[in-house]
Amino acid sequence: MLSINTRKYEIEEDIILNNENGEEIFKFKMQLTAEDLKRLKNALIGKDTLKIASKIKSLEKSELDEEKTNEVLELAEKMNEEAKELIEKLCFKNNKGKFIELGGESKYDEMVEIISDFLLMNFMKKQINRTNTMTSDLAKITKK
Repeated sequence: MLSINTRKYEIEEDIILNNENGEEIFKFKMQLTAEDLKRLKNALIGKDTLKIASKIKSLEKSELDEEKTNEVLELAEKMNEEAKELIEKLCFKNNKGKFIELGGESKYDEMVEIISDFLLMNFMKKQINRTNTMTSDLAKITKK
């Protein structure tokens, strides 16, 4: 039997901003639905993102004049901005202003990077688990 469970939120994580003494000054719960995760995955490691990354990589290998350098920078900036905007919309929701007010723009940017890394690890873990399951299933089949 194959089954899957649905939940209101697939990910619920506390986002905490601490002061220099390590004391909590702001906290909110990041709540992401399955649909939110699908959109974030597409923004972070979807086909379009991988195509842009591949194009950037191919441009890196060639001799870069000023025009090509600008093209690479624009592509990278576009890719980064789309992911950042989606993280802001889906992960921070109405908490961005308060977070920036208390921690500043640089700490906000740092938290966006932390959330991005967290999501990437989450997506990779799921893929690795599926691959491990397939491998163990194949081993069982070949033993029969």
